[in-house]
Amino acid sequence: SLNLFRIIQEAVQNTLKYAQASWIKVEFEQADNMNRVLISDNGRFKEREINYDGYGIKNMKNRALDIGGKLELKKEPTGTVVEIKFGTKDEK
Repeated sequence: SLNLFRIIQEAVQNTLKYAQASWIKVEFEQADNMNRVLISDNGRFKEREINYDGYGIKNMKNRALDIGGKLELKKEPTGTVVEIKFGTKDEK
């Protein structure tokens, strides 16, 4: 749970620092043996400004891997979405 918290914390911090968003939404979903967390905002997203080699995104991806999951960063018409997918304990 600490890794998941830290991913959410970093995503929210990135939104506040870079995206100039007026809202941030964090959603948790569970279906069958899959969990999903979505952190979305209505901020600006400029692909060329994102440092995929920076510590923040690398740490987020590594933390997702540590919990057996995957992190994706997506541009949506309304803003940016960070998606974390990982399985439940029952799956192992």
